[in-house]
Amino acid sequence: MINKKIEYLLWALGTDNTQLAAYAGCSESNFSRLKSGSREPARDSVTIRKFARAICLSAADSRLTDTLKTIVGAKDIEDEMLSDAVIDWLFDTDSSTLPCTPWGIDAMQFGEKLSAVMTVAGLSNSKLSRLANIDPSYISRMRSGDRMPKNNPSLINRICAIIAAKAFEKGSEKEIFELTGQQGRDEKALTEALFGWLYDKRGSEGVLAVDRLIDSIASIQDGRHRRSEQLAMKIKTDKAEIYTGVVGLQTAVTRLLGTAAKEGNRKLFFYSDQPTGWLSGSFNSVWTELMRECLENNVKFTIIHNLDNKPFDIFEGITNWLPLYMTGGITPYYCPLSVGERQYTTIFIDEGHACIESSFVRGMEGSARYRYITAADELLYAKQNFDMVLKNCKPFLTIKRTDEFMITGDYSVYLTGSIQINLNEREAIIQKINSPQLSFCFEHPMIIKSLQRYFEKKRRL
Repeated sequence: MINKKIEYLLWALGTDNTQLAAYAGCSESNFSRLKSGSREPARDSVTIRKFARAICLSAADSRLTDTLKTIVGAKDIEDEMLSDAVIDWLFDTDSSTLPCTPWGIDAMQFGEKLSAVMTVAGLSNSKLSRLANIDPSYISRMRSGDRMPKNNPSLINRICAIIAAKAFEKGSEKEIFELTGQQGRDEKALTEALFGWLYDKRGSEGVLAVDRLIDSIASIQDGRHRRSEQLAMKIKTDKAEIYTGVVGLQTAVTRLLGTAAKEGNRKLFFYSDQPTGWLSGSFNSVWTELMRECLENNVKFTIIHNLDNKPFDIFEGITNWLPLYMTGGITPYYCPLSVGERQYTTIFIDEGHACIESSFVRGMEGSARYRYITAADELLYAKQNFDMVLKNCKPFLTIKRTDEFMITGDYSVYLTGSIQINLNEREAIIQKINSPQLSFCFEHPMIIKSLQRYFEKKRRL
């Protein structure tokens, strides 16, 4: 499997063993054996470390760092830590981390994506063919799903650059950034985002993500939230004032949530715009069970979600959070302001009792310091900071009984099974029309657009 991933990286970045060996300062034969599969390297071997660093350097020189991050699933990782992420991806045997290659995505999915961004950028087949210096019939076959350029990354890079330039010229670059789930401010960033997205099979699974959310809402049953089987957890009772790095943040959060769950009847306020990698792995189950413990002990949460993700990730996130939302103990918001590109902020407050607070420059995640605050005046200051962020936020999800939702105005209405979805430019209301009758209202533009595309695609099938 490692050699297949290596083969894909070389294809996607338009490089070869000779170039990589030059970056690494080693013999080309070392990397040739990796690619052929005749050598099974150890994860911590010198050859693997050199290969990962060489791949990162090659990507940087080709302006394809964002593409590399998309491939290895590390878009929130700083450039300095990217080689470690490449190694993690190479040795991860989970099938979900297999490369999103043109041999994994099918021609129809590729064509649908290409058509979507060409339309947004205002490009016809003839216009794109003239700018890219290729036959218009070839573009037509790509868009229809009859052809896919499996072995020509340079052509796709050229097409992506043209689409990006035309999007900025037309003023539609923001919509294409939303489609790719990436952020940026210039044509280079959009070109890289497009290249990764066009070949990303997971990005084609938006329909499945929406389907899963609709199915989750349709399957809601009458009755109270049932207490789940609990994990045995030791509540942190240390008195530390500073926690360092990812493990430190996990320890601090365990202490804060565990204490709130044990005492009950607390009000917690959570905001963080730093990458959520610290919530992955085995800690995710600890986090989930602590949240459930808190909610079952009348702890109320006000949470400002960071939604700078792909639409697929947002819908998956909603589905995963739905059981927690249904308890009524969480008031969720989102902030429409752009996340800072230089610095991250985290504020987790147990009102009147404790707070985890940190502010650090990007790239310092591994050594970032999280202060655990209990002094009354500093808790008040932290709450004032949270409230200032909240002023710029909008409700993320409102859940009510269907008879409490007054739907007035012009909506497009879609029916699927026991679900009715009402859409306009301002909101999306997903209604469960059988018992229990509930309505879920979203105002986030990305969710509204994703649902609109979902039903447009359903109509075409």
